[in-house]
Amino acid sequence: MDKLTSLELARYGAAVCLVGEELYVWRGDSANNVDRDAVYILNINNCKRWKKVNTKPYQEVEGGMQSEISPGNCSVAMCAVGDVLYTFGGWVCEQFYYSRSNALHKLDLHDMLWRKVVPINPKNGPGMKDKCGMVEYKNKLCIFGGYGYQSDHQLKNKLWSKTPGDLLCWTNELHLYELDTDQWSVPECSGTPPAPCAAFSFTKVDEHRVVLFGGRQCEGRVNELHILNMEQWIWSGPITQLVDIDPWPIARSLHTAVCLQDPSLPCSSHRQLLVLWGMDQDAEPINDLWLLDVDQLLWRQLPCGQGNARVWHNTIAYYPSQGEAHVLTFGGSSKNIFRWEGEVCRLSDVAKMEFGVKSLFRSCVLHIRSNMDQYKLHLLPASITQYISDGNY
Repeated sequence: MDKLTSLELARYGAAVCLVGEELYVWRGDSANNVDRDAVYILNINNCKRWKKVNTKPYQEVEGGMQSEISPGNCSVAMCAVGDVLYTFGGWVCEQFYYSRSNALHKLDLHDMLWRKVVPINPKNGPGMKDKCGMVEYKNKLCIFGGYGYQSDHQLKNKLWSKTPGDLLCWTNELHLYELDTDQWSVPECSGTPPAPCAAFSFTKVDEHRVVLFGGRQCEGRVNELHILNMEQWIWSGPITQLVDIDPWPIARSLHTAVCLQDPSLPCSSHRQLLVLWGMDQDAEPINDLWLLDVDQLLWRQLPCGQGNARVWHNTIAYYPSQGEAHVLTFGGSSKNIFRWEGEVCRLSDVAKMEFGVKSLFRSCVLHIRSNMDQYKLHLLPASITQYISDGNY
């Protein structure tokens, strides 16, 4: 595991998204919540330096109201559709005011201006919540679960689980936001959905399937697997350990998971889900990595070394060539986040792991790039020098 350049501002609970060759980081809980309206950008090809870009609200009136910057500070759901970042919900902290949000916003990466997304049927949308999952599917935003405030409609339909005496609840509501029509809808699903939960991983593993693992339910943290087929809207699960001797990760929340094969491409091999760290039943960080064969539902624990445990961190995967995956993890906390210990609680380092086998072409390009003084590059075909010079390989 290689340690790379550090994020300028140590944080946990940030929202992240990869668009092309650039990784975008939005907010999170930092020591003083400075630069709240800045996006931090890292080029994944060199991982040498973070770039800070300030964002602003779009100034024109849209849908009858003034546009605004995405309000969530922490545990905001975010995904990309083309060159636009969409955010939903999150924990909101404004001076002495604490709340959750159910607002949708979008950030155009060309002008770095925020616009509020105004649905034509807002009452059909999700409740105010954070720690939910969101993925893109056929130009729709699929949003599941979370922790926050329920509406009368949602409580009536038993989509929420409430701890006695607590105003906040866990939910297993599932919504689609259709970007073409600006409407909320609720897909009719078959199978058994997860119990109301939050702080799980919600990872797209191919064009149609999302894998949900772990999370916090009303009774505690779990290590259940659920698979949602978005083409047929079928839930499979809960999938749990059958016998004690089978390898299986312990219950956790505030972990991360990524697919080691590009979800947008067909793949003949088994899809693999990498689960990283998280928080155990005692709210302590877990120092382990697990690899799941999604098709065979078999787990295997991977070595990760000592001192790498973290919670509420961020992880992304990118794919330099077919059969190869690079994983970047950064931020989070190395300690129990419920024991406030100042700056020591927030991490700023970036760790990189590489999986799979490089293609022969990529291996050759990397060798030439690292020994460019020994080669007469002008004698090479233009198709080769292009890859050497632009950093794609």
